[in-house]
Amino acid sequence: MTTYSVPKATQSSLVALTIDDQGRIIASDQDERGLSRVTVYADGPPPVEKPPVDLSDAQGLLWKSGCLYASIN
Repeated sequence: MTTYSVPKATQSSLVALTIDDQGRIIASDQDERGLSRVTVYADGPPPVEKPPVDLSDAQGLLWKSGCLYASIN
């Protein structure tokens, strides 16, 4: 299994995580860099995408019934 390493150039400390209905990790970092979506596979490094959402600094995330809910400062 591949471990995910946070790339310091594009992300900072991850403070909120949730799993969507496709098993992908949705993460928010502590800076204003927005959300990241990580697709985890059994082999190889996981691809990281930026979802088309204008949201940053989320302190809590929840994926429920096809929707992403966020708690933001």
